[in-house]
Amino acid sequence: LAVRGSDGTIYVIGGNSSAYDSSTFVQAYDPASDTWSFKTSYPVRTEGAAGALGTDGKIYVFGGYPGCCGSYLSSGFSYEPASDTWTPIAPMPTPREAAAAALAANGKIYVAGGNGSGPVEQTMEAYDPATNTWETDAPMPIGMTNMSLVAAPNGDLYAFGDPEPFTGSAGTVLQYTPATNSWA
Repeated sequence: LAVRGSDGTIYVIGGNSSAYDSSTFVQAYDPASDTWSFKTSYPVRTEGAAGALGTDGKIYVFGGYPGCCGSYLSSGFSYEPASDTWTPIAPMPTPREAAAAALAANGKIYVAGGNGSGPVEQTMEAYDPATNTWETDAPMPIGMTNMSLVAAPNGDLYAFGDPEPFTGSAGTVLQYTPATNSWA
């Protein structure tokens, strides 16, 4: 997972390699000085987490895979770059990895799709940082994993990713309108 902080620093959180299954690593890249640094470790091992920058300047990270045994994470944490600290937040209703997150104009962070135990590929949930609560929204019309979710200037969110197996829908782009809780 990589998320740009409000100061332009890019934070890389978790991941895996041939040396480890999943990690707690947090590294920060400063494009201005072309330097890397280590930050306070993520509280749990994860790969495939979703995350986004909130309107409050904190980075929010959701779910992931802890690296063993087919279990998926529902945990969430916020990161305060100024103090280099992680704080637990309300867990996602649906544990998963390979989902995507984006901050919408309404201040909520939407988490869509992903892999998990059971059919979660169409799941859409919204986290409200102001109230530390989740809501379940209209499901995606097709499931997606390993995806990206992007907020557009028109207030809508656009989903890109791997469609669930055998749908024949490769290359599909989905549009979500938070104001009407609807997909196209």
